[in-house]
Amino acid sequence: MSDTDKAQAYARASGTQIAIGGTQKAAPVTRPFTIYSGTDITGTATGNENVENYCDLPYTGASRYHLNRPDHNGIFQFFLTADGYDGLAFCLDKFRDGPYGDVPYQSNSFEALFPDATERQKNMLAWVIANLFPAVSSSETFSKLGVDAAATPVLDDNDAYAAVQVAIWVLLGQISPDEVYFMDCATGQPHPKSDRMRAAVLKILEMAGSFADTLASPTQPVAGTSCQSCCKSEFINCCNKGTLPADPREPYLIFNGCPDELRSVCGRLLIGPFRLNSSFTGTPTITIDPLCFCDGSFSASFMDFCGNPITTPGIGDEFYIALRVGKGSLCFQITASVSGTVTRVVTMGGDQHSAGLSADWGSFRDPGCDCDGVHVRVCDKSGDV
Repeated sequence: MSDTDKAQAYARASGTQIAIGGTQKAAPVTRPFTIYSGTDITGTATGNENVENYCDLPYTGASRYHLNRPDHNGIFQFFLTADGYDGLAFCLDKFRDGPYGDVPYQSNSFEALFPDATERQKNMLAWVIANLFPAVSSSETFSKLGVDAAATPVLDDNDAYAAVQVAIWVLLGQISPDEVYFMDCATGQPHPKSDRMRAAVLKILEMAGSFADTLASPTQPVAGTSCQSCCKSEFINCCNKGTLPADPREPYLIFNGCPDELRSVCGRLLIGPFRLNSSFTGTPTITIDPLCFCDGSFSASFMDFCGNPITTPGIGDEFYIALRVGKGSLCFQITASVSGTVTRVVTMGGDQHSAGLSADWGSFRDPGCDCDGVHVRVCDKSGDV
């Protein structure tokens, strides 16, 4: 497969407890992501009166390169000062490149700036902004992309910014993957960093594309719409009101359907399967609250299908609940909660020049989300509660 094919073609998985701790499998490669769509924020992209880019910025001496294009080939580093944010931003529209002085910007929805962008492009952009520089360090960015930043010449923050910026232009259709070569500003020949920079850009597109493709065909939770049985088992009545949000950018944590299996394992009642789906990463907490029991003998733990103990089921993992009860029936509620970082991203449309993208990294934290609960009623053959 050619580099171009790879760039055209291409993240989501996992991460629970009954108030018990334990190990967790590798965290997925994304974080919740929200786009600010208001129009009340204004700012400027700082710059100079003359066009300046990586070829002549005073602090890019080790990275004086441009793209392999006859025109609109400059790579500019943007900054945004708006609504309390003062830091790096990205240009979305390559053919309005700049900066030319202090260009005024106003926030606008992404859809207004790019009405023809596909859902896949938007999801790819979300992954890039949430997971790479400057959301994380340049060294972490290149490590995630499998690029050796420590090789000579060393790849630094300027290079991480350039790789992300160029990847954004490619995924939005601004430039072709075949133009992603970093040419020395003085000689016009490939810059010593070009091969690794190109590899970084193509890997960004691959990873972002994989994330977007996973979102396009997720395992949809099957959720009940009312407190009626949605299970096949005659011994279990379940009420699960969890549903996926209509807006794919909205964070969520929901149970996938209802349990429909009930059997005895080593003197315990094994109920399942349960599974949590979520846009969050981290380690959610599961709690089980009995709604009615009389003799104080209630206890619960996690197990797999075969009855083997599980310390902390991850989001997306199938698990069962093993109950010790003194009666032949029980009503309980199982709830899950998780806290995670929500990144706010502001899209800005320039009055004359570039559209900008900035992020207020990590200043917004979701306070935690008791997003869903599942009521489960387990009965003996007589149906007594």
